Amino acid sequence: MQFYAGIVTLLNGQQAQGCAIGLLPDGDGDFTSSVLTVSTVTFPGISPRLVLADLMGATSGKMQEGLRPMELPCGPGFLMERTRSAPIPGRADNEAGGPSDGRVWQGTVAVPVSGSHSIVMVQLVTAARDLADNYRDILRGVAYTLTFNDPNADQGIADERHTGSDDTTSPFG
Repeated sequence: MQFYAGIVTLLNGQQAQGCAIGLLPDGDGDFTSSVLTVSTVTFPGISPRLVLADLMGATSGKMQEGLRPMELPCGPGFLMERTRSAPIPGRADNEAGGPSDGRVWQGTVAVPVSGSHSIVMVQLVTAARDLADNYRDILRGVAYTLTFNDPNADQGIADERHTGSDDTTSPFG
């Protein structure tokens, strides 16, 4: 229960709106896991479009490596991907003769929220680096479903989720 509480606290601190853990075939007859997270990053007083424009190299003339623009139904977005080190839970540095980290593929789609100081981040992480093309397609597919429209607005149903403070809008806190 402490592990679960720690994860929920971590997700709440990162302004996560959702988190899904996947277990998929890896092509070798085994399974590999992945984590999909949707969160919001707020930049008070700064336009999120300017933050993303800076990442695209509009101000410096040099685009960050692994960053590509995407045209999404909800507006412009940016796909970032990289391979990075990640800790392997429960393994010490000297255990099993290797380091306590592994390499993971991390893909992120960033979309500025129009009329706000926020960027929605859709992130997918997996240790199956050799399947990065497949996971990139999954990430892009999820990003294409992103919308900033209230689905209940057409039916005249009030969206009560947004009537309270920001703390009440997150399922994690």
